Amino acid sequence: MKAIKRSNGLYSISKKQFAKHPKINYSLRDLDIVFIGGVNCASTIKYMQYTGFHGPMAGFCTRIQAYNEHLYEYLIHGHMKPFKYNATSFSGNYDAEASIYSNHKIVDINPKENKVIDDMGNTYSYKALVLNTGLDQAVANMPFIHKYTQDGEFGESRVFVHNPSDTNHLDRNRRIFAMHKDNDFIVYLPEYPSRREAYDGWYLALDSYLSWGIQSGAHHEKMKIRVITPNKNLYKFKFANEVVMEECSNRDLIELHFGWEITDVEIVEKSPNATYRYATFKNKETGEEMRLQFGTLLLTPNNKKRTLYENNDLTNEHGEVTVNPYTLQHTKYPNVFAFGDCANLDTTKSLYATMNQNAVLRTNLTDFVNGRELKGIYEGYSSFAVNHCIDKQWIFSHRYNDVPSFGNFYVPRFLGLAAYCVKNELEKQYFTKVFQSKPNYGWPYLVKDKYFRPIDENKYLKKNNIKREEVLIHPVQPSIVHDHHH
Repeated sequence: MKAIKRSNGLYSISKKQFAKHPKINYSLRDLDIVFIGGVNCASTIKYMQYTGFHGPMAGFCTRIQAYNEHLYEYLIHGHMKPFKYNATSFSGNYDAEASIYSNHKIVDINPKENKVIDDMGNTYSYKALVLNTGLDQAVANMPFIHKYTQDGEFGESRVFVHNPSDTNHLDRNRRIFAMHKDNDFIVYLPEYPSRREAYDGWYLALDSYLSWGIQSGAHHEKMKIRVITPNKNLYKFKFANEVVMEECSNRDLIELHFGWEITDVEIVEKSPNATYRYATFKNKETGEEMRLQFGTLLLTPNNKKRTLYENNDLTNEHGEVTVNPYTLQHTKYPNVFAFGDCANLDTTKSLYATMNQNAVLRTNLTDFVNGRELKGIYEGYSSFAVNHCIDKQWIFSHRYNDVPSFGNFYVPRFLGLAAYCVKNELEKQYFTKVFQSKPNYGWPYLVKDKYFRPIDENKYLKKNNIKREEVLIHPVQPSIVHDHHH
């Protein structure tokens, strides 16, 4: 056993698992499977390696360190140490001697010729392609916001953004709560699709926190937390939207504004001790403008189609990869699969949705490379937690068509703090098991056919009268497993 240092600890990796396999040639350009994405892609490569497929594979990920974004608000609230926010490194999730790891950025995909091109000009061919690129919600997409986030880690502009691709945002955003002193606090939620759709319930925690300041006289008694969004709701999951809307109606500080899009931010320095901050919004239906003075602005950036999708027809107008909602296979290209935030699935984008999709994808990917009929079925499952006070928590879970699933809203309010602590501890243990190099872990562990029966026997499809041709939209492809695979 050889111990190597990785991220936050020492992990032992057994070389015996791959001792019988030759080391992969990193100069290869003709590959069986190409993965583009984050740590969930890496866990899929690990799954393929440990379940018998050892053809040439490559994983492309520009971020060495992967983050559990759904834990972000816990960190900012100060209830979680920073290292818990870090998941693990991309290459640490599979044997990099058996498959290629590249930190080069894929800038173009040609699905008609089965080729991808990286930022160094290298062209790779593939027989199957897996996409888990997420949505591009970087603050650089909003220049009028971006310039105010470059003022150092103390955030003196009081303009804060969620920018998970920028590691420097962590320390700066720790001051979201403490820096607010005057005027209104504006929380801006972007237009769908949004990768933080399930986790942007900041306004509830802010209400609990800032209300103490009003009671103590630290904040003006007429201060408001203005939640502004171009959308017509807070959550697409109807039950979650109803519950959270009702809670907001009982909060004195929260004021909701639907149908408004942010268009500009202006900070005026009148004197060393007088700074005025303004945000301008435009009503999407009437075109009316609204200019508000604020003390702090907290927003998630708008989504923009990634450059690697601009020259092909893999995605819709929002940059989401168009896949069959049940098999996660591309609607046009049978050898392309996608999961996670980048897929155009009609379900809440959350970490647990991605991990459930991963179980479906890896099953169907295994069937595809072996020339078999796909049998993995995704039912639209998603689960996410909303912390609406320091000691209160809701958990919302649903499947397609807003059908509530087991565990939905199961945490009683008076048990919120206990649920919060237990959830943190369980997730820490859970991710430690999922994102490591041991062969017997994964979601839901490395047993590929455990939950999936053949299409004709699938209970979900029968119950919902989903026809076979709605699921299997492409004919079975020839196997890509060749004699040189060990």
